[in-house]
Amino acid sequence: MSASVVILAGCLALGASALAGGGNGGGHAGWSVSGPGTTSVEKGDKGSRILKYAYDVPSFESEQEWVMAKESDATGSLDLEWSIDGFHGWYLDWIEIDVFADGPGGTTVQTILATPRDEFVPGEIDGPFHFEGKATISVNAGHDFGFVVRGANYDSGGALVGALTVKERD
Repeated sequence: MSASVVILAGCLALGASALAGGGNGGGHAGWSVSGPGTTSVEKGDKGSRILKYAYDVPSFESEQEWVMAKESDATGSLDLEWSIDGFHGWYLDWIEIDVFADGPGGTTVQTILATPRDEFVPGEIDGPFHFEGKATISVNAGHDFGFVVRGANYDSGGALVGALTVKERD
């Protein structure tokens, strides 16, 4: 797995100092977002970065993935507080988020969110969503870390939109 992050829509706060190059949009502070549709990195409040994606292609089957990544300038533990807000349609929509860190021994991955992929089951999402939580991952200087966001929308509109806010903490 390459060091990349996919994010559908959301917000998160990162702990530990890590710097990297790359990114879309102004004020990226080392973050980059890759995936289908329009992606951007924007400056948020109090030193945070907002990682956005927007994919809106009319289709009855739309499963997509975004990677949000940054190169770490330090080795150590990274504490994350995250929240995600977005919209993935109204039918058979789902979202999954993994946090990852590349290192000399390979890539470590933790799934931090996975909604059901079936319609009419407890925990499913229909339309707008908001999720939040915490995660800790070990990062390695000179290696990428970040998030991978996957999601689906099986409506005729095909819209998948979201924003992830990341804040590095001391």
